[in-house]
Amino acid sequence: MTARYGSSCDTSDPASALSAIVVGAGLSGLTAAYRLQQRGWRVTVLESDAVAGGRVRSMCAGGYLFDLGATSVGAGYDDYLQLASELGVTMVASPPCLGIVRDGVVHLMRIDRLARSGVHTRLLSWTAKLRAGRLAFDIAHAKLRGRLSYADLGKAAYIDTETVDEYARRALHPELAEYVCAPLTRTMIIVNPDRASKVELFSGMVNGVGAGWQTPAGGAAAIIATLDATLDVRLRHCVGLVSEISDGVEVTYTGPDGRSSSLKADACVLACPLPAALEICPERTQLLAPLHAALPYTRTICVTIGTTRQPECPAFLVMLPPSESPEIALLFQDHRKDPARAPAGHGLFTLYFEFSAADERFAATDPELVQIALQTLYRLWPELCDTVDFTHVHRWALALPHTQVGTYRRIAEFTDAIDPADRIQFSADYMSATGQNTAVAVGGRAAQNLHRHHARSGDSPRTMSTKTRE
Repeated sequence: MTARYGSSCDTSDPASALSAIVVGAGLSGLTAAYRLQQRGWRVTVLESDAVAGGRVRSMCAGGYLFDLGATSVGAGYDDYLQLASELGVTMVASPPCLGIVRDGVVHLMRIDRLARSGVHTRLLSWTAKLRAGRLAFDIAHAKLRGRLSYADLGKAAYIDTETVDEYARRALHPELAEYVCAPLTRTMIIVNPDRASKVELFSGMVNGVGAGWQTPAGGAAAIIATLDATLDVRLRHCVGLVSEISDGVEVTYTGPDGRSSSLKADACVLACPLPAALEICPERTQLLAPLHAALPYTRTICVTIGTTRQPECPAFLVMLPPSESPEIALLFQDHRKDPARAPAGHGLFTLYFEFSAADERFAATDPELVQIALQTLYRLWPELCDTVDFTHVHRWALALPHTQVGTYRRIAEFTDAIDPADRIQFSADYMSATGQNTAVAVGGRAAQNLHRHHARSGDSPRTMSTKTRE
């Protein structure tokens, strides 16, 4: 794999190529590194964790294959799907059916025939269905005005004026607020609608709701493994300081042996979470601090459950409004998403805790968390009682950036203030709506900025150099 991509992409002399350090081996950082390497740069990726991928992580256990964080990708994830195609990652189409729970019943919606499905569903009254036209109009208007560009949702600052719940109850209908807007918001950012900007709802409807949901064969982390195989990724390398020097950057880190070392290169991409970026790059405090103050990260918990039978429900995704489950925001039927995820005839479910519930129960024991998840599962499908043969709990201390009302104004200010010619570029989930498509898009943009402004600027190329401090 490395030889294949190296021979087709690296056309420069390795000894004289421009060099870059990428801090963070999540999807965004790996994309930035891959795009730079394609352009002939010599790239080193430093990752503090023991595995690459960030929140894109998959696991095999008990005969099941499941995702611990990021999972399916929607129809509008063009940057992600293009990268997957380039890398030869096989995508598996999910069935075009999702469910929304009301009064304990899963109401099915065909997302490839959304208008027809919406007319016939018993989820909503006719009065609520008629008001849904206002939602469609408002989203279409925002899209036409350029407010919902996935590559730069800083442009959404103009409509970032109220929460999802405030918008839905003011402009729509209480049923739409409870059984459409709330579950969609919880699905996209695992946050209740009274604590999230309506931009999240609009963006999710444009970029995620529709036919074409897919997932990589072999789990969400398949794309990470493919990128990792093409790059120089150094795990357990904890970066302590990123600083600009006269003709490049210097990155100080602690390696897995506990020794403090540094790398010098022509440029650097910070692809780590916002709190970490602020800590390790004090020279960019003026740029990062205002956004950091406005954009906290949530915590969440995901519980995976395997069963010896499957319910008949065809939905690959089931969304729950707060009235149905104050704790569980959504669940995937992973055996519907991709039958290869579970043994034949078995069911596989991943349930995500809404962030305030996760905060409250973060220190709870695994059996306690599994029991909460099972209560939700059994309420929906009582036939699964006594069929559980596998459980797994994963806690995310830094789950997603929490975009509240006004956050997109801060994002716009941040992205506008970034100097595209700066040797230190940023590539992370706090630069637009959170998601795997954003990760790929901003990673590519960071690489493009560096190449455009430094590969053609006449700067003296720097060979990557290392020094170790005893």
